[in-house]
Amino acid sequence: MKVLLVDDEPFELLNLQVLLEKSSSDYGITAAHHGGEALKILESEPMDLIFLDIRMPVLDGIAVLERVKTSWPDTEIVMVSAYDEFSYAKQALELGASAYLLKPFSTTEFYETLQKVERKYHEKSKAKPLLQQSLLEKTIRSGDAIDEHVWGQQFGFVPDAVAAVHAASPGWRSLLLEELKASQIVIAPEPIDGAELVLSTTRHMQPLREALLRCKLLSPDELFRFGLGESLNLRTAWEEAMRQLQDAEDSITARCLRFIQEYYQEALTLADVAKAVHVSPTHLNRLLKKETGCTFIEVLTAIRIERAKELLKKTVSIEYIAMVTGFKSAAYFSSTFKKVTGLSPRSFRRG
Repeated sequence: MKVLLVDDEPFELLNLQVLLEKSSSDYGITAAHHGGEALKILESEPMDLIFLDIRMPVLDGIAVLERVKTSWPDTEIVMVSAYDEFSYAKQALELGASAYLLKPFSTTEFYETLQKVERKYHEKSKAKPLLQQSLLEKTIRSGDAIDEHVWGQQFGFVPDAVAAVHAASPGWRSLLLEELKASQIVIAPEPIDGAELVLSTTRHMQPLREALLRCKLLSPDELFRFGLGESLNLRTAWEEAMRQLQDAEDSITARCLRFIQEYYQEALTLADVAKAVHVSPTHLNRLLKKETGCTFIEVLTAIRIERAKELLKKTVSIEYIAMVTGFKSAAYFSSTFKKVTGLSPRSFRRG
C-alpha cells in the first residue's frame, strides 16, 4: 500500500512514519512538507492513502483534499489537525476525507483509524473490477455515449476511447499493454461478447489505433467496436487507421534520419533518437528496419562512414576524422570503415 504523509512539521512526519513502520513493513511511505509538494508527488505517482495536515504553507490541507478527490477519487485520506474545530472536520468529511485525527492522538487512536481506512480501501479494491466490467459492458453494448459523470466519479477520468478486441496473435495481450503502458487505461477483467480485451484510455484515439495495428490486429473482424461511445463502420475505421499509421510512420522515419544526420558526431543511442521523435526504441528500430532495411546502428554507421569518406579526401588526420564522425577511437573507426567499405581509411584515401 502506497502512503503519502503531508505535514510541514518534520517531527510530525517522523512520528507518522514510525507508527506506520511499526504496524507493517508493507507500506511504501513518501513524505511531503507542504500541499504543493504533495500534489507534485501525486502527479508522478498516485497514492492509496494520504495522512494530510490541515494547516500548512503554500496549500492548506482542505485545498489539497479537494484537488485529490477531483483527480484521484479512490485515494483514502485521513485529515490530521491540532485544531478541534467542528467546521474543519465537517468540511473535510463533506469533501470526501475518510477520517479525521485530532493532534495529539494516542497510538490506539492512530491504529484504529488506520485499520478502518485500510478496510474501506480493500473493500473498494474488491468492488472496482466489477464496476469496471459493468461500465465497459454498458459502453460496448449500448452504443450510447460514455457516461462522463460515472467515469469521473468512479475512476477520476473520462476515457477518450473504448475498444473491444478479438485476437489470434500469440502474446498479443502483453504486446498491446506494452504499447499502451504510458496511457491511463482501464481493462475489463472478463471477456465481453467474445472480445478477449476491452479497454479504455484517456489519450486520443490515434495512439490506441496505432498500438492495435502494431500488435498485428489488422483485421476489422478483430476490432468490433472502437470509438467515443458511438458505433463505427469497422472497415472504414480500419482503413483510416492504416492510412494514418502509414503517414505517421513515414514522418517518424524522416524525422529520425534528419536527427541522426544532425547529431551523428555525438554518442547517439537508439533511446536518444526515439525520445527525439516521440516513439519507443523498440518501435523505432522496427520501423527503420522496415523502411530502410537497416537497424538503427547500421543507419548511424552508414551516415558516419559517408561523412568520413568526404573528410578522407582532405588532408586531415585519421584521428581527427574518427573524433568528428562520432567514433570512440581511431582504431575502432578504422576497423568499422574497413568492414563497411572493404578498404582501410588509408587505402581509401590513396584511391
